Amino acid sequence: MKKRKKLRFAALAALAALAVSLLFGVSSLSAATSIGGNKCETPGSTVRANNSRFICSPEGGKNVWRRVSGASTVAGMVSVLKGLSTLDAALTAAELKPTLSGAAHHTVFAPTNSAFNSLPPGLLEKLLKPENKAALTSILLHHVTAGRVVAKTLTATERTMADGTAVSISLRGGVRVDNASVRFADIMANNGVIHIINKVLIPPTFDPNTLK
Repeated sequence: MKKRKKLRFAALAALAALAVSLLFGVSSLSAATSIGGNKCETPGSTVRANNSRFICSPEGGKNVWRRVSGASTVAGMVSVLKGLSTLDAALTAAELKPTLSGAAHHTVFAPTNSAFNSLPPGLLEKLLKPENKAALTSILLHHVTAGRVVAKTLTATERTMADGTAVSISLRGGVRVDNASVRFADIMANNGVIHIINKVLIPPTFDPNTLK
């Protein structure tokens, strides 16, 4: 009798697991293309399932839902979006994550991994060295501006960035920041917003010859 109960319990548990899998489209809700019937079609969009929040993360040629753990700060969202892992590492090296995790609102124009890979050979490796932290910080702050600036409020003008220099905003054929195009706009965090761009913005004050 006990053996039958154990078998029955195991069967019910398996059916429950199958039901969850069918309901959400995957057995593990960490890298799903569909959750609760919601397809990951619009990068930056979010859904809730199993008391967790998920963000649609653009990763190469596909989009997948990624679980957002902890507070949904700008820094936290960058760490979740796998296509921004190089930026995440750079923010860590420059010790800027606390700034982007605080109460003050910031807007970040976030270069993709491909954007960083397009830099001149060896430049990224040099920037990530501890002795070049000041130069790295300057470049990263050139991607940050104060406040929550959503795409519809951008105007064709110059905008001062957190490093004290300006970028040029163009709205012809989509939103452009200097020579970079905004690929995915308005990824909302609780302390700001992220716009994903396809180029690394280089401040006019940067001199690669000063790198050690």
